[in-house]
Amino acid sequence: MRWEIYVTGQMDSCDRYGLCGAYGICSINDSPPCGCFRGFEPRFPEEWRRADWDNGCVRKVELDCAAGGDGFVKQSGVKVPDTRRSWFNASMTLEECESECLRKCNCTAYASLNISTGTGCLIWFDELIDMSVC
Repeated sequence: MRWEIYVTGQMDSCDRYGLCGAYGICSINDSPPCGCFRGFEPRFPEEWRRADWDNGCVRKVELDCAAGGDGFVKQSGVKVPDTRRSWFNASMTLEECESECLRKCNCTAYASLNISTGTGCLIWFDELIDMSVC
């Protein structure tokens, strides 16, 4: 018999994919580590009290895209959410990106592809998942 040694890196709780569910944000400096973005609340508060954050957060007030009064809240210092349901355009400015997102009622967030130059556009079209404080 031959033994093989495997080493795994130390992980913090926020390294677990989607720990805080949709629209939840993880912070290793907080206890409990999960919270909701401003304007959101736990989907099932009783589950959150039991430290079960899988179902994430929901908006406190539903959006009304047709009315045209919705906007965005700037969020800094967070890890970019899962990009499986996203779209990008490397040549757009951030202002063009915001306008494009506002035109699409299923757009949930937008960001610059290159934060150092403020160029490019990344748009999300589904629930934002796997976010944490940097």
